[in-house]
Amino acid sequence: FGKKLTYENEYNGNVYEAPYFINIGLDGKLWMGGHGELHRLDGDTWTTFNLSEVFSDKVLYPRAVSPDGVVWIPTGDMGNEISRFDGETLESFSFADEGLLGIANNIDIGPDGTVWAAGYGGVAFYFKDDTWTKTVVDHAFGNMNNISAFTFDSDGILYASTCENYFSHGGVYMYADGKWENTGMEGMEQDAAWDLAVGADDKVWYGTNYGNVSSFDGESWTTIVKGNDKT
Repeated sequence: FGKKLTYENEYNGNVYEAPYFINIGLDGKLWMGGHGELHRLDGDTWTTFNLSEVFSDKVLYPRAVSPDGVVWIPTGDMGNEISRFDGETLESFSFADEGLLGIANNIDIGPDGTVWAAGYGGVAFYFKDDTWTKTVVDHAFGNMNNISAFTFDSDGILYASTCENYFSHGGVYMYADGKWENTGMEGMEQDAAWDLAVGADDKVWYGTNYGNVSSFDGESWTTIVKGNDKT
């Protein structure tokens, strides 16, 4: 960019220059996390929002930014709370009554601006019209029911990878028209996914714990990289 952007964060008497988490909204504003703080870069201007009165020195991660510029952050100690902040107003949503853990670890925004959160137990929530709605993967693989990663294609179809732990894969499911559907296991490497991504052609890419890479064209999976084989 022709310039160096720096930020120093003081914590317990030490000064750190590395940011915790960075996200950029559609308005071009950059959000960065800190201890009890959020930081926003608008052009050349940094603004610090001190939220320590609510969150003490908890590290805040701006996991997603919705099209209206609202930043979404996991704030519960066990991943059971999500907060949103628009630069002025802070609002928190607790999922503790649902008995959920890890629900706030995965937060993302669909193409239509709907906020999604997913985690343990194959549970996903979406936030629309100021209401959270719960949906659960109808899982065919026993205990392989944690959502480890999810993403969207350009049509708003959600793809979610499920697993029991970091090493046990439960398949990738797609959510459309209010229902979950298994994309199938044939043609893909079956250890747990670290991440999912969708290309410009809407092909789904799946990267796993053991270095495998598979792709899904809407009908079938193909293994592109198997383990350490880069051919």
